[in-house]
Amino acid sequence: MTEADMIEQEIIQRIRAAHLRLRFDKVVLRLVGGLKAALANVIPEGQAVIFTVTAPLKHPAKTALVLENLVRDGLSDGERREVIHDNQVRLRRLRGVAMHRPKGARFRT
Repeated sequence: MTEADMIEQEIIQRIRAAHLRLRFDKVVLRLVGGLKAALANVIPEGQAVIFTVTAPLKHPAKTALVLENLVRDGLSDGERREVIHDNQVRLRRLRGVAMHRPKGARFRT
């Protein structure tokens, strides 16, 4: 397990401890894993992208492709809101992120 994976697990544990209603089912984990792999070399060092996607994901592969394209096309500073295949999506680029932090974080409500 990489340091980024450990940090991600710590975030998940804190979310669960706060009793937030977030889902981490296999569809979400597959979506996130695919996005992380696809965007690993796209997101510059010192930056990260956080995104939320409302449930249920009816078309996860199509949703992932649109999310990937939005990040590849460049996100401005601030938040971007979209509706993708009937799911509300929010993306935010963070700057000044420590080098050992994950570049992509995911949360699905």
